[in-house]
Amino acid sequence: MILDRAGSRHFFNVLRLRSGDAVTLFDGKGSSALFQIAKEATPSSAVLERVGEVRLQSPPLCHLILAACISKGSRMDWTIEKAVELGVSEVVPILSRNSVVRISDPADAEDKRCRWERVATDAARQCGSDFIPKITLPQSFDKALARLSETSRIYAGALTDDAVLLRDALARDRNKARPQSVTWMVGPEGDFSPDELEALRSANANLISLGKLVLRTETAAVYGLCVFGSEWL
Repeated sequence: MILDRAGSRHFFNVLRLRSGDAVTLFDGKGSSALFQIAKEATPSSAVLERVGEVRLQSPPLCHLILAACISKGSRMDWTIEKAVELGVSEVVPILSRNSVVRISDPADAEDKRCRWERVATDAARQCGSDFIPKITLPQSFDKALARLSETSRIYAGALTDDAVLLRDALARDRNKARPQSVTWMVGPEGDFSPDELEALRSANANLISLGKLVLRTETAAVYGLCVFGSEWL
């Protein structure tokens, strides 16, 4: 195997690896193996030789999806990094009616997705996961809800009187069969709009309260993923 220039530079200039050093590579889909840097490797072309058997990491028991409204600045990067560490299988960035962040240019949307993929890859490498979650293009609330309501059980954080405490919702749902896919949907600062909340109710989503305090959207994302991961992963 020969790494491209970017990968080779990362090995030699960032990780300070040298010929003869061993490194574990993974494909992001559950497979990994031990490789050794060959003697003929150069800083612009690292040659790797596999020296160990391919190892397969078991996939999560539940396909956990984070559908999060895009937060400002680097907060979304941080959210995705923590989501990977907590075992999500997919991240769906959402543009809600109340979202501060707006994306109208398809090229900008693709640039953001590529950036978040790099964040997810680095996070997987750091935490030792052989799985890199799928990062979708940013999409409208309506589009995301239409797809996710057909494929997974949805829990959505909501600042409404009819929202149920997360612990109570999970206690109620333990009588049901283990879900194959669960979506944790987190709104923007200030919550979903009234029509979005009504759409969630119509889609039979579980409106969830995280207690008396109002959390930042990225805090709510991590809070829910910790609980759902403990319950089903």
